[in-house]
Amino acid sequence: MARRALCVYGEDGCGKSVLASALVQNLRDEGYLVAFCEPATPKQMLIDIAEQFELDTCTLEGKTLQIGALKSLVEGFMFQNDAVLVIDDAHLCKLEFRNWLKKCRKRGRCNLLLVATNPPMKDIFIGLPGLELQPMSNKVIREIMISEAWNRGMELSNADVARLLSNTGGNPTLAIRAIETEYLGLEEEGGLHRRYGDLMPFVMFGTVFFVVVKFIGVGISDRGLYIIGGIGGAVSIGMGRLMYSIPKDRRKIK
Repeated sequence: MARRALCVYGEDGCGKSVLASALVQNLRDEGYLVAFCEPATPKQMLIDIAEQFELDTCTLEGKTLQIGALKSLVEGFMFQNDAVLVIDDAHLCKLEFRNWLKKCRKRGRCNLLLVATNPPMKDIFIGLPGLELQPMSNKVIREIMISEAWNRGMELSNADVARLLSNTGGNPTLAIRAIETEYLGLEEEGGLHRRYGDLMPFVMFGTVFFVVVKFIGVGISDRGLYIIGGIGGAVSIGMGRLMYSIPKDRRKIK
């Protein structure tokens, strides 16, 4: 409604696509012109968008318009109407298509919602305000799990729910998977959800450690410690600069 663009992002299975589908339906119910598409070739995506806006994608001879003409057709329609474009898994779209979206934003009004998993901080994504979907509360996840168990005729004790809940990390898809796994009598090795840790504190600790080693080497005139501390400190500083040069989400390890 603000006639702006937005990127909704989060981990796989956290509900991004469900949210996008619900939003599309809600906007259509309110009378908005909405096109919803998923990654494909740029030309196929443009045809899909144009057809949802009920635009003619063929020439007078009955041939499909070339990609340049399709871009102009869709772009012109969106600028002249209160049309909304919603793209699921936008991080998987071809660079050509993402750059076209970026140009659309620069040229004028563009009601755009991109849904992505760990979107790269470049092209269209770098200029979009982002909304990260946070993990759901234990209460909501518990309700999902109980509902899924009931649909399968399962009776879970509070202890069973608590045990399965600990592996979901607030992810609704993993909650459903946990119930399905329990229903089939299978066991997940190592749990379902993977917690992530940021590498930066370790890099900083390593830098301080090697600098201290270097000064100790100077203090006791130990050339070996001095060399080890100097090399280790240089490597740690280099790693720190490298980590800061890449997107925050890429600094994590499982």
